[in-house]
Amino acid sequence: MIFWLHTTGMRWLAAAVVGGALGLSTIAGAESDSASPASADPSSHPAPHALAGQWWLKSVFDEAGAAIWLGGGQDEPITMTVKADGDIHTLAACNSYFGSFGAATGLNVALDPPLMMTTRIMCWGDYPPVVRFERIARFDRGPVELTLFDADDRRVATYIDMTAMAEALTLARDRERGE
Repeated sequence: MIFWLHTTGMRWLAAAVVGGALGLSTIAGAESDSASPASADPSSHPAPHALAGQWWLKSVFDEAGAAIWLGGGQDEPITMTVKADGDIHTLAACNSYFGSFGAATGLNVALDPPLMMTTRIMCWGDYPPVVRFERIARFDRGPVELTLFDADDRRVATYIDMTAMAEALTLARDRERGE
């Protein structure tokens, strides 16, 4: 079984990135095609959460801000989905974590309530440390990368935007093909 996971891991990554990009664009397109008067008025829909998106874990940092895990290319990706309302679902190896970010004020954000729920399944093998979401106080969201910081401005975790990465890979492929 471990051999199977190792051989299918990169294929899973490609499918997740492309599927995530297609899924998000389909959902966005479906919302914009609505003919109801309420949906035509942009003020009737709240703006999506500042961290909304599908994210791939790149790095985890300890309480001192030192990198304790550098990933992003492993066979079993660790992903985080932040919905438009701030709800979080993250999948780390064999366990899932659930929580919610409160509203972002500028670049400040925190869990609301300040806890994460988790499944408690025994995982075999070496897995990266868990992101300490309760430490998060601020974020920096770039075009492809999201960095989460604690109240003392130390890094907690860094993620890669799966949709932006899929778009960048598509653009690079198209350039290579001369399209």
